[in-house]
Amino acid sequence: MRLFLAVEAPASRSYEEVTQDLLRAFPTARPVPTGQWHATLRFLGEVPDADPVCEKVRPIVAQVPQTRLRVQGVGAFPNAAKARVLWAGMQADGLETLAAALAEALPLPREPEPARPFRPHVTLARLDPPRDTRAFIEANARRDFAEGTWREVVLMRSELRPGGPVYTKVATFPLA
Repeated sequence: MRLFLAVEAPASRSYEEVTQDLLRAFPTARPVPTGQWHATLRFLGEVPDADPVCEKVRPIVAQVPQTRLRVQGVGAFPNAAKARVLWAGMQADGLETLAAALAEALPLPREPEPARPFRPHVTLARLDPPRDTRAFIEANARRDFAEGTWREVVLMRSELRPGGPVYTKVATFPLA
């Protein structure tokens, strides 16, 4: 199974609204399907059995207190001038600390090169070929998407299909 740990983004129509805006600006963009918005905390890749992952994750997540979660602003990877991915920023106390603890507890056989700092984000769309998104980002820099209470971490399965990945919940881990 191809697995990752994630925080689901709070529900909001703002994701669909920005998707329409970005499709007007970038007609060839491949938006994330409705309802699949999340921030990846740790990508695990192919895992034969989810149980050992769950055993490691549960006590780590249980130490993190529930807190406010906010999705706001738009950015791009690798940069706004040659963007391949448009995203919305996710903020919550403890998010970066939890991602680091999960990376330490669940090392990959080979980490991606080069190692990049964790930036909590909700992918909105992928762009191929890369596009100059500076004007779009500037226009949406302060856009509020959603707010809510961060209550859990989800272990997700990702199935790659011709129409894009399909995500399924494998397990949930409640925060303290």
